Amino acid sequence: MRVSKFNDALLQEYSISLIQPAVAKFKLDCNTDVNFEDLIDDLRHEVSRRVSIDGTKVSLNALELLTRDSGLERALVDMVQECLMRQKAKKSVMLNDTIMQELMDVQKMLEVKNKQLT
Repeated sequence: MRVSKFNDALLQEYSISLIQPAVAKFKLDCNTDVNFEDLIDDLRHEVSRRVSIDGTKVSLNALELLTRDSGLERALVDMVQECLMRQKAKKSVMLNDTIMQELMDVQKMLEVKNKQLT
C-alpha cells in the first residue's frame, strides 16, 4: 500500500474521533492556537517516516513496530501530540527571535541617542 493512501485512510478514520479531540485538549492545556493544516502536513510526514522505509510504500514490519506496544490509535495520538509540541516549539522560537530583534532595535536606538548626547 502506498504511504499517501495509508495517510488518507488514517486521517479519514481518525480525524474526528482522535485527532480533533487531541488538538482541542492541547489548545485548552497549553492555551495556544494550532494551525490545523500545518499539523496535518506534519502528521502526514511523521506517519510516512514511521511506517515506511523508502517513503513511498508502507512497510508491514515498520507498522508492526509502531503499533506493537500500544496499538494504532495510541500511536497516532502520540504522533499528534509530538506534532503539536513541535508546532508550539516553533512558535516559541519565532517569538524569541522577534523579541531579540526588537531588543536589538532598541539597543541601536539607544546607541544613536547616546552618541547624540555626547
